[in-house]
Amino acid sequence: MTTEKRGKVDCTGVEWGSVEWTMLCTLYLRAYESRSMHSILADHAAAEAVDRIDYDFDRMKKYVKPSSNQVRLHALEALCAHHRASGRLDTALQAGLAAVACEPLRESAHRQLARVHLAEGNPSEALRQYDLYRRLLRTELGLAPSPKFRQLVAPLLGRPLDAPSA
Repeated sequence: MTTEKRGKVDCTGVEWGSVEWTMLCTLYLRAYESRSMHSILADHAAAEAVDRIDYDFDRMKKYVKPSSNQVRLHALEALCAHHRASGRLDTALQAGLAAVACEPLRESAHRQLARVHLAEGNPSEALRQYDLYRRLLRTELGLAPSPKFRQLVAPLLGRPLDAPSA
C-alpha cells in the first residue's frame, strides 16, 4: 500500500518479499546501476523515482547486494527480450550484443541474441551465434551448450543435436 507523504510516495508499508517489494528492488537496482560511472542503462528516471519514494532502501541494501556486472547483464537480457517481443529488433540486437560483450561465456546472453536473429528471419545468424558460443565454451571450459540452447537451434540444423560432452 502506498500513499503520498511529505511530497514522497510512502512505501514504508510494503511487505518484505511481496510483489510490490520485488518491484521496489528492481527499481532500486536500475537506479543503482544508472548512478554508476559506466552505466549501460542510464535509467535516470529510475534514480529520480527512488528519490521520490519514502522507503528504507538502506535496509534493502543489506539483502539485495547489486553486483554491477550482474545487474547490467540481467538488465541487458531483459531489455533484449522486451524489445524483441515489442518488435524493436534493432534495439533488441544492440542489447543482446552488449550482454554478450559484457560476459562472453554467459549462455543466456547468447540465447537471447539467437532469438533476436530468429525473430529477424535470419536463421543462419542464429546458428552462427550458437556455433560461436559452442566453440568458445568448448575451448574455454571444455563444456557443451545446455540442452535449452541446443533445442532452440535444433530445427535449423538438419542433423542430430550435438551431444553434450561426457
